[in-house]
Amino acid sequence: MNNSKIFNFIVFAFISLGVITLSSCKDPEIPKANISVVKKDASNVDIPVQGATVRVKPTAPDCNWSNVDTIQYTDASGQVHFEFEYEMILDVEAEKKYSDDPPVYFSGVGILILKEDETYPEKIILSVESDLSIF
Repeated sequence: MNNSKIFNFIVFAFISLGVITLSSCKDPEIPKANISVVKKDASNVDIPVQGATVRVKPTAPDCNWSNVDTIQYTDASGQVHFEFEYEMILDVEAEKKYSDDPPVYFSGVGILILKEDETYPEKIILSVESDLSIF
């Protein structure tokens, strides 16, 4: 009878260990970034910028990650969302053209620090830049 209790305990322990191990093993989520593009009004309030060009690219100029150099356009709430396969640090550039004659651009820069299981928020504040496009 004593051996039966020991055997049952060992079986229970192995089953419990297996359940705990299998339920705690999950793949990490890919790194994500939510970027907000805004400009300040006269009262210094953030105004979302729709249709701004947002470019995410490697911080190192000699980097060969062409699949990381990507462009998206902000939605009506001034937002874009990026997902990448690996952890990395990236530069962010945003631009919105407001006038052709004379050419007037609003632009801003930022940085993304992407980590697994995290969504990195970044706010880019656009300011006036005449006769120059950052792209």
